[in-house]
Amino acid sequence: MFCGITYAASPNVKEISQDQFKSMVGDYSKGFAGFKMVAKKPVVLDIYATWCGPCRRLSPILEELATEYKGRVDVYKIDLDKNRGLGDAFGVQSIPMVIFFPVDGKPQYIMGLYPKKELKDVFEYMFFKK
Repeated sequence: MFCGITYAASPNVKEISQDQFKSMVGDYSKGFAGFKMVAKKPVVLDIYATWCGPCRRLSPILEELATEYKGRVDVYKIDLDKNRGLGDAFGVQSIPMVIFFPVDGKPQYIMGLYPKKELKDVFEYMFFKK
């Protein structure tokens, strides 16, 4: 617990490993340049660390968005300390880092803590062209 906020697993945001990411989302070995999506619907990936305060504050926001977009967007989180290969491939320099993987198109990312409204705008723009 950090400032009253826990970073626990939730029903709508699933914690995965980099190996699971490869089979569920796509091959990250070539980073953004050579990424090939295997998922059938859009994916949001929250790259975090358990010691990161902003990551902990982002967690409930992503949980709310995962609930709102349930069935239309899959939201996953991955612990950077346990999955350095994925972090290195995507050039993670700061966390939290959230990567948006549309079914068609190139993945895009943001770093840092953003309010729910701004993240929702990114969901809409990246996945539903609104």
